[in-house]
Amino acid sequence: MFMQNGKYPLFMLLVATLFIVSARTNLQATEEVYYENDILGVALAYSPGYQVIEHEYLSDAYGFILADDNKFPVLQVSWLHRDNPEEKSKQIEETITNFSTISISQEPIQVGGHEGVMLSPVPGIVAGTLIYVTANGRLYTLLYANGSLDGLGRLLIDSIRFYESHRSLEELQLIHQNDVLYIPPHLEEALKPPNSEKLPLPEDSSPIESSPDIPARSSVEPGCDFWHHIVQTQWGSGGNGNGWSAAGPSFYGQGMHQRCNSSTHYNSYYALDHSLNEFNVIYPHKSGTVIFAGWAGGGWCTLGRMVIIDHGMGYWGVSAHLKHISSNAEVGNWVDTNTVIGFAGGSGCGSDNYFSVHLHQSVNKNAILSTNPGGIYGGQSARPLGYQHSGNGGGTYWHWNLYNTMPMSW
Repeated sequence: MFMQNGKYPLFMLLVATLFIVSARTNLQATEEVYYENDILGVALAYSPGYQVIEHEYLSDAYGFILADDNKFPVLQVSWLHRDNPEEKSKQIEETITNFSTISISQEPIQVGGHEGVMLSPVPGIVAGTLIYVTANGRLYTLLYANGSLDGLGRLLIDSIRFYESHRSLEELQLIHQNDVLYIPPHLEEALKPPNSEKLPLPEDSSPIESSPDIPARSSVEPGCDFWHHIVQTQWGSGGNGNGWSAAGPSFYGQGMHQRCNSSTHYNSYYALDHSLNEFNVIYPHKSGTVIFAGWAGGGWCTLGRMVIIDHGMGYWGVSAHLKHISSNAEVGNWVDTNTVIGFAGGSGCGSDNYFSVHLHQSVNKNAILSTNPGGIYGGQSARPLGYQHSGNGGGTYWHWNLYNTMPMSW
């Protein structure tokens, strides 16, 4: 009945072709990964290749992160469990006030059938889009890692569904992140290094002048700053068990170390990462006053436990991903180059082992500090004149000799 001379008629071939195309389309659709969090009352669909990371510690917000294969957050979803949903407008106003140096736009947006307000751009490691939305008697935030809601962002936001949760946050028995911020005193005492580990550095008040042997500022990436000061290598003689690390795994301009002078980003072009062992002691770049010691949050959450020190003349030193912060590094304390400010870890986004153990360190000029959430933005990424070390009798790694994966001593 359906065959003519042993062949299918043309319309049947067309039907078969449409069926195959439809089947392939449905197959692609089924490749989406679905995630539900019945404490949050949130469901999300996303493409393979991303991963969901739930908060290990509790803060004023509980939620999860959708991250790429390098663990860089693409979307953060949080329930502001301490806040009343009626305070949404107040929260929005406080966010705009907190980032008053940036022109932030407000737009209405629908998320899962619920009314929300979208703010963009908000600062972070990269500029982000922040959405406040109330659903089922709760106040949520969605932070997308782009200064505007592009195609991927809209797909993710459109996939979100809220439903009423009857489970308690207390069921998770999470430790509050502030309770694991500083190292326990008995452990800090056990890890305390000898006082003679570091060599003295030139005082901050007397910058080193340029000479014919020192390249001009043109050797610095356009828009960045050249700091005519020597800083020290930030780990001790126990680093990696032998006092050595390297200028990497992420060197200047690599990985998340991007930008010189964006007004909405953490300008970290001249940041360095150093692979270390957990609990290796960490020192400041130079002496100064601690202006931040806590968990980085919001769009900076991947920095984990972070200490920021004001070295004077607009220069700040950032040390991040710490396992614990030392009691020496409380805000307002003066620290010098022999002061232990923390211990190496891989912390990030409210978790202890978000990354492999390494120290992220940068120097920034004329940046802006955010304390709630904790972060740094604006100003310029600064390249130091060199890095002084104490190993093998001491010496200096001058900036014109520094290269990717270069071995560096304590």
